[in-house]
Amino acid sequence: ICRQVVASTYIHTDDTPVVLIQPDGKSRKARIWTYVDPKEKLIAYDFTVTHESTGPRKFLGNFKGRLHADAYNGYDQFFRDGRVVEIGCWSHARRRIFDSRDTEPGRARLLLKLISGLFEVEDEARQGNLGAEERRALRQARSVPLLALIDEKRKVYENEVTHKAPLGEGLRYIRNQWAALTRFVEDGEVEIHNNAAENALRTVAVGRNNWLFAGSEQGGRRAAILYSIIASCRLAGVDPFKYLEDILLRIATHPMSRIGELTPAQWKKSIAPSLAAPIAA
Repeated sequence: ICRQVVASTYIHTDDTPVVLIQPDGKSRKARIWTYVDPKEKLIAYDFTVTHESTGPRKFLGNFKGRLHADAYNGYDQFFRDGRVVEIGCWSHARRRIFDSRDTEPGRARLLLKLISGLFEVEDEARQGNLGAEERRALRQARSVPLLALIDEKRKVYENEVTHKAPLGEGLRYIRNQWAALTRFVEDGEVEIHNNAAENALRTVAVGRNNWLFAGSEQGGRRAAILYSIIASCRLAGVDPFKYLEDILLRIATHPMSRIGELTPAQWKKSIAPSLAAPIAA
């Protein structure tokens, strides 16, 4: 699963904290990262002891393509040589403006209306089941003018509010991320938001309320493996129990050169149909 995700040309990524119990009994904050390939319907999770960039650097390796992420500076190293293109998240940007609505209701309301317009264009494309090029054309016609208005208002408001105010922080985020936030109008294959990664981490967040902590580094890594398998099953529309029931029996004799056939999405295509076929008399 990890190899196939990294071989993709478009990945969503994000991370969430988890409590790790160390050998001395003390706790520290570790991380579970997610890497989502929306096209091939695969989700890989990774566990690291720290939030340092060594985690994604090790996982992504020689990845080349578009990386949909938040503004975490640990990803910046990937964007320097142009091998990886940063795609920004308008859900993150909108959330920051939304948080300022109590202190700056008028300005926040106008910005939120403009940003909502961007999402309305995406809804129209989705409801129309538009292909990548059709979606790009729609964005060029409808989203580009909205982006120009957002940028215009941002420049005006940045001169009117303090940079430490909630709205000031939201405007600074948009300014700093502007290049990444506007790339979606040039590429119909990418999303306007990073919700795929955020939704993948919601599974971890819900589970974390029950299991509370990872008892060891090995336990954290095993959790990441199990999350990768189960979440990929769900994304591919595969019953996790039926998948594991078959895989655990099949994997011992399956050729290693064809191990890619056993990822949930590929298993659904090549193996699951034969399991449903009636047995000949």
